Amino acid sequence: LAGMGMDLDSLNPRNLALDAIKVNMPRQPFAKAPTGGSYDWAQSTAHTTLYLPVPSNVRGRDLECNIGSTSFTFGLKGHPLWLSGKWGGDVDRSLSTWTKEDDLVEVTVAKKKDGEWRSCLLGMKIGDGSSLSVESRTSLSNVHEQQPHQGHASSLPSSSSSSSLLHLLLLLTLLLLLLLVRMICRRRTGYSK
Repeated sequence: LAGMGMDLDSLNPRNLALDAIKVNMPRQPFAKAPTGGSYDWAQSTAHTTLYLPVPSNVRGRDLECNIGSTSFTFGLKGHPLWLSGKWGGDVDRSLSTWTKEDDLVEVTVAKKKDGEWRSCLLGMKIGDGSSLSVESRTSLSNVHEQQPHQGHASSLPSSSSSSSLLHLLLLLTLLLLLLLVRMICRRRTGYSK
C-alpha cells in the first residue's frame, strides 16, 4: 500500500466518501410484537419504515403514535406503550407520517441525513401487550361511545338506531320545510282551500 501512496488510515470507512452508496434494505423483522406477529422495518437511503401489527378492531384514533426527531413511542391511548426507543438516526418530523390499514400501522420517517441506519430503534422497549387482554379487545369498539358519556353508553341508542333516528329527523325537517314553502306560495298567489 505504501508503494501506491496509500496507508491503512485511508481505507478506514470513516475517511471514505460514501455519497454514491444507495441503501435499499427490504422489510425484515426487528422484534416480536406484543399484539402478535413481529415488528418489521425497511430502509432506503432517505427513509426508514416500520411495520407494526395491531388488532384489526383498533381504530387509528385509538392509537398513540408519536414521531419525535430523535425518539418514537407507539401504543394504545391510555394504556402502557407497546413500543418505544430512540431512532437509529435523526428524523425530519415534518416529512414523517404514519397510517393504519386493517391490522397494520406503517410509520415512514424521513432521515435528516441520507444513509444507512444500523438499527431502526436504539434502547428499544417493548410492552408486554397486557393492555390488550381478551376483555379489552372486545370492548375497543365501544371506547368512543363510553368515554364522552362517562360510561353511560348503555342508556344511549346504538349506532344503527341513532342513524335511523337521524334519518327520521331529517325526513321530518324536510316535510316541515315543504309545508312551509307550500303555505308561502299559497299566500302569494291568494289560493286557499
